[in-house]
Amino acid sequence: MISTGLLLTLVAIATVLSINQPSARPAQVDERTLNFASIGITKGQTVRLNSLVVGRDTIPVEAVFLDQDGRVLKQATQEIAPEHFACFDLNFDLLAVDALVRTDGRLPLRALIKYAPPDQQFPHAARVVASLEVIDNKTGKTTLALSVPEPPERPAV
Repeated sequence: MISTGLLLTLVAIATVLSINQPSARPAQVDERTLNFASIGITKGQTVRLNSLVVGRDTIPVEAVFLDQDGRVLKQATQEIAPEHFACFDLNFDLLAVDALVRTDGRLPLRALIKYAPPDQQFPHAARVVASLEVIDNKTGKTTLALSVPEPPERPAV
């Protein structure tokens, strides 16, 4: 039978050994996020995120639409070529969001764009320029347009 002291010593040694082992998790990929202010849409409206890649590399760009509690309403990723843009739409009329709509009939949400900054894989991916529009579904007219400045450069570590 193993004594309590010996058992505690073995547990302590196993803990130290496991802490000193390299993590099996993959390294975190550094990414930039462009955050837009909160808005609200209602029946007959679509919110559109536009993303333009400025640089020499094709890069993946992810668009995310979140409700007021941070739950994902929709997300999509698209490879965008240099000097090209992509549009990501969220149409209120196609959502099953009755529980999320406020009593005034509006769905509060926010949107963001994620992309990889220049690195070894994408050395010439200078930046992503993004804008957000709210579009009237019947007329196709933009009723609101917002842009967001690019985040500042991160200092080299």
